[in-house]
Amino acid sequence: MGGNSAVFTVPAMVTQNIARARGYIRRNEIRKALETLTVAVEMFQPDKIVGKARYETEIHLQECVEDLSKHPRVHGFLKTVTKSKEPSIKYSAGNEEALAKTLRVIHKVLTDQDEEIALMEGDTNDMRRESLWENGTRCLAEGNNARGKAYLRRMGEEFGHEEGVLTKIGEVMVDAELWFEAAEILEESMRKFHKDPKTFSLLIKCYTTLREFEQAERLYVKALRQFGQHPTTLLNFATMYRAWNKRDECFRVCQQAEKLDPDNKEIQALIDWAERKR
Repeated sequence: MGGNSAVFTVPAMVTQNIARARGYIRRNEIRKALETLTVAVEMFQPDKIVGKARYETEIHLQECVEDLSKHPRVHGFLKTVTKSKEPSIKYSAGNEEALAKTLRVIHKVLTDQDEEIALMEGDTNDMRRESLWENGTRCLAEGNNARGKAYLRRMGEEFGHEEGVLTKIGEVMVDAELWFEAAEILEESMRKFHKDPKTFSLLIKCYTTLREFEQAERLYVKALRQFGQHPTTLLNFATMYRAWNKRDECFRVCQQAEKLDPDNKEIQALIDWAERKR
């Protein structure tokens, strides 16, 4: 063939991407199909290929384009831009550049549609979340705790996977002095988002108020390990031990707090209390 650079094989990526595109079409992953087929078309250079390899690739490409045209989403788009009763993507051997351009246009249109739908769903979710929150907090403010809790529980069920939502619900329940309900919600928040110090603080307040001191102690120990020692945390921990009437434990925690804040009068007052009858 002299200086002719023609070959008898098609790059493997071309045939593989055509096959992948047909698989995506079958699985209704139409944007992936468009992306993959576009890559195959852009890589396919039939003028550099001769013989059976070129002919078979063109057949496979034509079949994939036909499958794509029949997909409901693509077919629906084509009907909006053509007067033909049976619209389809046009492809003829040698016009790969035009085909790639068409595929990119369709991909962009479908992507824009999907993004618009996602925004609309996001707006709907925001409205739903806000409605549940407003109704729940209004009912609690009006003293209708049963109905308020129902709204807020539903909010937790639907949006509790979003960071901060469960803690927000728990906080408003704490404000309404619904200690048991708040503790339940905040424990769920703790399981899902265990790095939020506000959740620790609110949950400790619940258990301390309920005089479930073992649970509060568990959380204080965990918080100190996770966030490190801080005078205020240690002071609150020691104050909890005083409420529990645990002088030795109170004294031990106060000693740690005193090292960090030696001039704190509240710490000293707790030490004085803990040293009595020791």
